Amino acid sequence: MNRLNDRIICLIDMDCFYVQVEEIEQPEYRGKPCGVSQYNPYKGGGLIAVNYEARKFGVKRGMRGEEAKKLCPDFNIFYVKEKRGKADLTKYREASQKIFEIILKHCDKVEKASIDEAYLDLTDLVMDKFRNQSINNVKFSDSFVYGSFSLENQADPGKNLEAWLDINSDLSRECSDVYLIIGACIVQEIRQDIRETLGYHCSAGIAQNKTLAKLCAGLNKPNKQTILPANSVEPLLATIPINKIKNLGGKLGAILHEQMQLNTVGDLARQSVNDLIKSFGEKTGNWLNQISHGIDLEPVLSRQAAKSIGCSKNFRGKLVLNSRIKVEHWVKQLCDELEERLELDRRNNNRDPTLLVLHVTNEAGTFSKSTQINTSRYTASFFVSLALEALNVYNKSKNKDEWYPAIYTLGISAGKFVETGKNKTLNSIEKFLCSKSEIEHPTTSEEKDLNENLILNEESESSNAAASSDSSEKSNRKTDIRSMFLNQKEKSKVEDDSDLDVQEIDEDNFLIEEKTQKSKEKIDEFFGKFSQQKSADTKYDEIDFVLCDKCNKKILCWEMPEHEDFHFAQQISKEENQTSTIQNKKRMAEQTPTKDLDQIRRANKNGKKLKTELGEALKSSVNSIDSYFKKK
Repeated sequence: MNRLNDRIICLIDMDCFYVQVEEIEQPEYRGKPCGVSQYNPYKGGGLIAVNYEARKFGVKRGMRGEEAKKLCPDFNIFYVKEKRGKADLTKYREASQKIFEIILKHCDKVEKASIDEAYLDLTDLVMDKFRNQSINNVKFSDSFVYGSFSLENQADPGKNLEAWLDINSDLSRECSDVYLIIGACIVQEIRQDIRETLGYHCSAGIAQNKTLAKLCAGLNKPNKQTILPANSVEPLLATIPINKIKNLGGKLGAILHEQMQLNTVGDLARQSVNDLIKSFGEKTGNWLNQISHGIDLEPVLSRQAAKSIGCSKNFRGKLVLNSRIKVEHWVKQLCDELEERLELDRRNNNRDPTLLVLHVTNEAGTFSKSTQINTSRYTASFFVSLALEALNVYNKSKNKDEWYPAIYTLGISAGKFVETGKNKTLNSIEKFLCSKSEIEHPTTSEEKDLNENLILNEESESSNAAASSDSSEKSNRKTDIRSMFLNQKEKSKVEDDSDLDVQEIDEDNFLIEEKTQKSKEKIDEFFGKFSQQKSADTKYDEIDFVLCDKCNKKILCWEMPEHEDFHFAQQISKEENQTSTIQNKKRMAEQTPTKDLDQIRRANKNGKKLKTELGEALKSSVNSIDSYFKKK
């Protein structure tokens, strides 16, 4: 078998899960058009789930309840219960847990993709049944096969499935289609068990990897399962929009669609791997080439519990948090919920978190602070005191009762779980969320696993501020950053004395030798040192990574603060160098005859390296980021 066909992977997807949970409680609504709405009653609330009976009338998820009733007068709305001023999803989580318990009775290699989705690696089960010849009489009641196999009536799904089963009637033959048939039998048993035990129906996709299983699971919903034979992969991908593939729904997918005019995965498959590598680099180029041909080597990770547990709340319009009493109220509400959910998780999964993260979004940007924790007892009051102390850094109001800038989103989460009793990380949770003074003079401990500096997403336009007060504030900020990076450099014990110059010279500047590229590599190495050391010994799940919107690289979520500092350092250096370059060019222009300047510009345009006294003077005037990293 080749690497495309050596696994049998399934995705089980609960149909309209939130609606089904409500229908289980109130069975009289089964078969009627229904939806689940947010607890906010404005205009009927925003619909977060809609069943298929309602979709026939054009009702869609995201609509307001009132709009849905105009399309379907008999539309029934279930409202999510409210607790602590926000949505209470407890009963949905509990329902999900019961479903996973049934799945685990049949298969132990299960990865929880979301509250209503799970990937199953059936390969071992399939091979055991194949060797034992335990499946002889195959009967499918609600299955489809993708592809054209019936010579009589290709439009009839039932006839098409029968034709495919006839082609592969010898179940003792070693081939991928036979393995898929055995896998589909197992999935059918799991789905029937869920339906008979709990009353939920679900759809499924059976294929050779996670990407293909995900795609075919949605082809015949609801309450159906779809099989994707190996020779039907290419025809399916030829029709799939690029943005439907995992990791291609963002900037990378936009580049493929807008700049390269690629609409489907089939279009991507027609690109040569060399062209993709030239455009996106070796790693991404090879991945794009593989995924366009249906090759996905990502394993199914045996994980039934969530990777992190968090509580958050959005505040818009009049609800923004612009006073201290509002902030304190919502911090307490979120911490109460976090404590409750962590205690429940400990009972169910016998584990404790080792990472705590605070998330804040306000007018100034998005901030995140994190720390490792080592306590085995988590209380809401403890979380509240830590969170409020950290939040004070973001309050610039001189009025003790006000909060400025107002908070739009507030959240706190816990993750990086370990078995209960084995959490031996930092000395104290009191190091959680460093204070403002610690930001200016951060810890130099080499053992620290998490950067505690804030993430600040600043728009590049902010550098254009002309007011003298802004300039003064900017100067102070650079001083703080300089201090921070000097300490960070000591912590990393960088032994290279060379400049870390990442400045890129614009087209009007004179050529500076390849020092720039070498220096950029050094700063990349400096900021990536911790990540490389950590990744060398630890394998992380895909869910642990986030995509940096500045460099389009995947970064471990708890390393994003340090990674953001790297981009911030580049930006500061660029601003400094641009200012210095303009000033020096202006000064040198005043001292140089016009004739000499014309000759220099003509020579530079032709790509010649100038060794004139003017060129050397300008080169020496370019400031570098060494001013931030120079050794004492």
